[in-house]
Amino acid sequence: EQPLSGEYRVFHKNRSILTISIYTRPIFEEGRSVGMQGIIQNITPPPSRFAPPREGLHELIGRSPKMQEIYELIMSVAKTDSTVLIHGESGTGKELIAQAIHAYSHRKNKPFIVVNCAAYSENLLESELFGHERGAFTGAHRRKLGRFELAKGGTIFLDEIGEIPPHSQVLL
Repeated sequence: EQPLSGEYRVFHKNRSILTISIYTRPIFEEGRSVGMQGIIQNITPPPSRFAPPREGLHELIGRSPKMQEIYELIMSVAKTDSTVLIHGESGTGKELIAQAIHAYSHRKNKPFIVVNCAAYSENLLESELFGHERGAFTGAHRRKLGRFELAKGGTIFLDEIGEIPPHSQVLL
């Protein structure tokens, strides 16, 4: 008799699909078949080291290699507890990147506060960011919480931070 062999795909009890190789041959004694010898080997290829390309991440979309790098960077940065500087031309999606970092961080259930620094005068910006107490200046009729206080352990995105005068940047 001829040995039997082949490759088969089977379901494992954990519901994964395995590729196995089976090789069998008869065992003969004194010219007659007395049994069968079989070798079964799992030849399932290991999982790919590289994940398939993402279609997008959070509100970002794109499959290009550069976007894949950005997605990986976002996921890496989101695990940290550090300040992040996102640099880019106006309209390139800096706020979307910041939202994605926030969404994948441990802060995801806390506020995401956006401040357009270019929209405020120098004096108003300080009050907007840090708040003020009642009577701190003319027109301060009540206490106002600053954006940093409103973030309460979440994320604050300071858009157009380069527009802040250097002596105000020191306060940050």
